[in-house]
Amino acid sequence: MSETNQSARTLIVDDTLPNIQALGTVLHEKGYRLNVAQNGETGPGHRA
Repeated sequence: MSETNQSARTLIVDDTLPNIQALGTVLHEKGYRLNVAQNGETGPGHRA
């Protein structure tokens, strides 16, 4: 894991749970910290 990824926080917004899980798994393995929202109404309220 590179140092830039250690502090990177990513917001995933998708209404399809399998998409969130797949992308979340890949990003988590790369060292990203994740916030997840299942729609655009809750997504913008999160801070990446």
